[in-house]
This record gives sequence, C-alpha cells and structure tokens, in this order.
Amino acid sequence: MADIKLTIEEEVPVVVVEEVKSVKAKASTGKSFQDKIPCNWAITPTEDGGINAYNSSSKETFTGSIVDFNAALRA
Repeated sequence: MADIKLTIEEEVPVVVVEEVKSVKAKASTGKSFQDKIPCNWAITPTEDGGINAYNSSSKETFTGSIVDFNAALRA
C-alpha cells in the first residue's frame, strides 16, 4: 500500500480586534436584576458590539456589554 501525502495550503484572513471600552450599565429599574435565571433572558447583539437583553419573567431590560450583563447576574 502506498503512502499518500496531502498538503493543503490556504490563506487565512487576519482579524483585527479593537479595544473594548467598558460602559457602565444597569437594569432599567436601576437595581440589581430581580430574576437572575439566565434562561429567562432573551439576548440580542447590538451594532456597537453590546447586547440588549429582555427578561420574560420579570420584564426587566438591559443594554450594555456582555461583561456588565454577566456581572449583574452574578451580583
């Protein structure tokens, strides 16, 4: 049986990631989230790289970064 050698060469695009700036964000109520169960949140991305989140149980909303959203859920 003959050895088969396969060489694949392709160009890989370079992705430049810009520095993410921290933005202070909070729930629309201005308080900690009432419902911290992640599955109750519908999360959609925004054009600026952040998120909009809506809680189907508590009706709370959030607009900001994913980092801030995760921190609010853990608080």
